[in-house]
Parts: sequence; C-alpha cells; structure tokens
Amino acid sequence: MNWITRPGWPGNLLALTAGALTPLALAPFDIWPLSLLSLALFYLGLRDLAPKAAFIRGWCYGFGLFIAGTSWIYVSIHDYGAASVPLAAFLTGGFSAGVALFFALPAIVWARWFRRSEAPLADALAFAALWLAQEAFRGWFLTGFPWLYAGYSQLDAPLAGLAPVGGMWLVSFVLALTAALLVNLVRLRTRPGFLAAGLVLLVAPWIAGQALKGHAWTKPAGEPLKVAALQGNVEQNMKWDPEQLNAQLALYRDMTFSAEKADLIIWPETAVPVLKEYADGFLSVMNRFAHDRQATLITGVPIRQLNERGEKRYYNGITVVGEGEGTYLKQKLVPFGEYVPCRTCCAA
Repeated sequence: MNWITRPGWPGNLLALTAGALTPLALAPFDIWPLSLLSLALFYLGLRDLAPKAAFIRGWCYGFGLFIAGTSWIYVSIHDYGAASVPLAAFLTGGFSAGVALFFALPAIVWARWFRRSEAPLADALAFAALWLAQEAFRGWFLTGFPWLYAGYSQLDAPLAGLAPVGGMWLVSFVLALTAALLVNLVRLRTRPGFLAAGLVLLVAPWIAGQALKGHAWTKPAGEPLKVAALQGNVEQNMKWDPEQLNAQLALYRDMTFSAEKADLIIWPETAVPVLKEYADGFLSVMNRFAHDRQATLITGVPIRQLNERGEKRYYNGITVVGEGEGTYLKQKLVPFGEYVPCRTCCAA
C-alpha cells in the first residue's frame, strides 16, 4: 500500500476517486461514512509527499470532487444555455479544474509548512485546520462557491448536533480531524500520552454531536404562525417562455386562493418569471388577497434598477406584499446558474 503515499499516477488516481466519493455522502444518497473515507484517503495520500507532489495530488482530489458533484453545470450550460456538447463539456471540465485549486493550494501549504510527521496529533490538527480554511475561503472568494462541503454530509448523521453550536464549519473540522486521527492511530500507539489525547479528540465530538442532536436551542415566543409554502410543478425549460407566463401566474394565484388560511405564504425563487415592473397588476391582485386574509406573501421575482450612473442593473430578488412590504436583492449568485464567470473579460 506504499503506492498511496508515493508520488505518481496510482496515488493521484486514488485521490481523484476519493474526491468523487464525497457527493455520495451527501443528499440524496446520504452515505455519510464515505465523507470520512474520502478525507482519510486524501490525508493518507498527502502524508509523505513533497510539496510539489502534494499540490498535484490536492488538485486531483478537488477535480474528482467537482467533476462528480457539479454535473448540473453541464446541464445549465448545454440544456439551458444552448451550448454545444463539446463546449459545455469543456467549460464544465475547465471550471472543475479551476475550482480544484482550492484543494491544491492548502495541500502544498500543509506539506511545506504545517506537516508534523514526528507529531501525529499536531499533524492531524493542522490538516483539519487547513481543511476548514479551504472551505471558508472557497465560500468567500469571488462571491463564493459553497458546494460539496464535507459538513453537509452530517445533516442526518451523528455530528448533526454540533451544527447549532459551531455551524457547518465545526462539523467539517471534526470530520477532517476524525479522518486524520483514524489514519494516525498506529503512529499514536507509540506515544501513550498522545494516544490518550488523540482518542479523546476522536471520540468526544461524536458523543457530543449525538447527545446534542435532540437538544432544543430555542423556545417559542407568542402564538405560532401558520405557513403555506407553495411551489408549482413548472419545468425549467418552460419557465422563461413568454407564452407560458400567464399560465404560470394563474397556477400560483389559484394554488394560493385554494390553500388553507395561513399567516405567511411563501412562493419560491423567481416564481414570478417576469420583471417586477411588468408584474405590478398581478402583484396588486395578490396584495389585496393577502390583505383580506391578513397574511403576508413573499415571492421571488426578477428586479431591474438604475444605479447612480443611470445604468440598468438586474437582480434576482424577493418582494413582500400583503401584511408587510419590502424588497431584497440576492447578493451572491450561482456561477453558471445565475451568472457566467468572467463574462466581461471573455467577451472582450
């Protein structure tokens, strides 16, 4: 098994495969132990590599993760962006190759400055800390791409109880630390004191996560609200068809009119598939209905505004009618789903 920790294509292929396992740990598959296996294989494959080889292996892991877990990008570009099959495949592969650098850079940093082969406990903690840093940075850089985080695998798993305490970041950190400690157990056996500390770090978070799973972190205040969440079964390729607009608006209107009385009515993102300024008449009808029911209706709707220079700007927004008012403009858009990265520079 030494080939796993050596540079070369066998170990890189295993890293690519380990990355591709992660989507199976997430919904809808929910085979959450695969997230631990994926992280353990990644850590083991990096443990003895020189920095340059670690960079390549980290990139292989990230490429496997995203090429397996972001197939929707191909669908978005090809099915709804009308790109040819070769172009859509090229863009999807190129995007996955670029995002894979988020794993390559921490891998080289860990191998060059933070790896502590002689101190396996510190080594595991450093690996987990860099894993957390990579996920946090990926969620922020260039508006962020918070997809396929390891912590998402624990929504219905033993560590779910930690999420209210430290969010998804704490869950991801614990997963990375657990994977590294499991790999290092053999090394820790020669250091009794460190072995005891390692076992505590290995077991305690899982016990805490399971114990906190049923804990009630909030208390109800006031009378409970009745909520009606409505979503029409509208195919994506029909959603923006102008000929389907009236049918879609009628669908949501009729669903709302026939729903049981509720304090809050929620429609999904872009449920009104036309600019808000062109939907004023329809929204006025829904506003009167919501007022009559003493209800609040929240719906997604595209919004066009002028900036201070008089330039038109388009937003994915939500608006509120009925017992309340307001508009919210979405701040972080989905690459290839709501915007094309580098579109300006590519057009130039």
